[in-house]
Amino acid sequence: MNFVWPSTYIGLGLLLDCLLLLTRSFFWTGLFGGFAFGLLIYPLNWPLLAPFQVPVELHGTMLTVADLMGYEYIRTAIPEYVRIIEEATLRTFGEAVTPLTAVFAGFLNILNYWLWVWVGYLGAKAIWIRKIV
Repeated sequence: MNFVWPSTYIGLGLLLDCLLLLTRSFFWTGLFGGFAFGLLIYPLNWPLLAPFQVPVELHGTMLTVADLMGYEYIRTAIPEYVRIIEEATLRTFGEAVTPLTAVFAGFLNILNYWLWVWVGYLGAKAIWIRKIV
């Protein structure tokens, strides 16, 4: 339960609602709001992740609390190559792993927002059809 923070999503949902109120368009809200949603998740979680970056010492080795949790609470369903802790795992992209991930998350949030707007449209359409019949 350490990594569940619904309060982050409340603020981001309010951001989407305010953008919808200002633009009055699902298209522009999805484009700008969905992208901002994906970009802002990581920086909004920094204060919540900070306690896991505190250094600790284990048998003469300096670790972070997050690494120690990974060593102490091994998830056996994960293959060994995933459990190995190393710096800069996406070496193909150099040092730009976090910004690249944020941009990709923003793009996926645009598509996700538009998908659920479309589902809501289909649901509203089905309700009107039932009222007519």
